[in-house]
Amino acid sequence: MPKIVDHEQMRKELLTQSFHYFAYQGYKGVTMRSLAKALDISTGTLSSA
Repeated sequence: MPKIVDHEQMRKELLTQSFHYFAYQGYKGVTMRSLAKALDISTGTLSSA
């Protein structure tokens, strides 16, 4: 059975977590790869979110 995902809710959660990560690392310290790793998602997922 396919997993049902609320994409809008997922975007909101990722955005909230991203704000915390940027606050911790600083804007210059964040890369797409490091952000994806911190959020425990793939870089492809990050770019499509």
